[in-house]
Amino acid sequence: MPDDFRPAAKAPSTNLITWQRLGHLIQGEDNKDHVLFPRKIGGRYVSFHRRPPAIWLAYSDDLQHWGDFQIVMSPRSGNWDGNRVGAGGVPIETAHGWLVLYHGYDDTVTYRFGACLLDLKDPTRVVARPRPYLMEPEETWEIKGDVPHAIFSAANPVVDGTVYVYYGGADRVIGLATCRLEELLAFVRAG
Repeated sequence: MPDDFRPAAKAPSTNLITWQRLGHLIQGEDNKDHVLFPRKIGGRYVSFHRRPPAIWLAYSDDLQHWGDFQIVMSPRSGNWDGNRVGAGGVPIETAHGWLVLYHGYDDTVTYRFGACLLDLKDPTRVVARPRPYLMEPEETWEIKGDVPHAIFSAANPVVDGTVYVYYGGADRVIGLATCRLEELLAFVRAG
């Protein structure tokens, strides 16, 4: 993290046992899937959020007041992400752009996840967004649960060139998938 990164406490605690919930980044609407970029862009903090059915960006100078809302990605009719899309883990900064894992679903209400690249200086600009998805529910614990046929990425740290994708399965369990960062970038860039 940059030295000047000071996250706003959305759930502050003095003892890490009891927490005060302060709420979502954007209040008063059906809005979730908030994901903060790992560094400022153009001198401002940037966050994904979802106003159904699309993924949006919001900007802030202080992590408290958000504005300059812009759509980044919308559903693609007839594709695996044809009805709704939402952000996954923290964007990964690469030489080719911000590598983003996201989830979506189609008319079958099967949640899958895919990836795209956003421009490093202007994350509203999609550089590459392949039509195929990366992963879909296959295991019993991904298919049967509180939300059936649903997987969605939640975190994706990179360690020694490997992306560790922690993801939800049927809103009941957490899974782990791995891949080499260079292979994931090649897949996304090939479109």
